Amino acid sequence: MSTVRWRPVDGARHAMRKEQLHRELGAELTALCGKTIKLVRPKETDWFWDSCPDCWSAAKIINSAAARERTLHRGDSGAGWAAVPVVVQDECCSDDGADSRGRR
Repeated sequence: MSTVRWRPVDGARHAMRKEQLHRELGAELTALCGKTIKLVRPKETDWFWDSCPDCWSAAKIINSAAARERTLHRGDSGAGWAAVPVVVQDECCSDDGADSRGRR
């Protein structure tokens, strides 16, 4: 689960830690890129703006660290992932609903 939230502000979608988003509309906060932004109610079309590249880079680092922390918290060293079957392209269903082994 992501630990950052995105808000379109000033022509770009900026990221912030999810705890920051619980502030009132009109409140100012610092986005992950370092820019001070004011929380406003976005229009539907504002969500189509490009993501701020600096926020994107910071969000990837934060989310990767959070994912590692959750894995370590479970006590899973990662070795358990080897038991998860990986479906490759030729094992996927064909257009007629049968998989490559002829099963439906």
